[in-house]
Amino acid sequence: MTTPNSAWRNINTQMPPLDEPVWLWLDYLTQPVIGCRTYDPESRSGAWAQCYDDWFWNEETKRYDAGTREITDIDPTHWQFLPEPPIS
Repeated sequence: MTTPNSAWRNINTQMPPLDEPVWLWLDYLTQPVIGCRTYDPESRSGAWAQCYDDWFWNEETKRYDAGTREITDIDPTHWQFLPEPPIS
């Protein structure tokens, strides 16, 4: 069953929340990566960052956080929220 958060969203229609790790679809890789929309202080504008090994579920905020982000030139076309973990 598809839940509201499990649908792929077009970047041109809806952007993901700032600094929240999400699935990003990259057409040129034909596979998703975990990344986020963030702010680049160097260019003083929005940027895409790829999240690496230390993204984690934050039980207090009920969302994923990422410690290590690397601003890259990735060009996603779609995004999707990560599923909530099966924590009891």
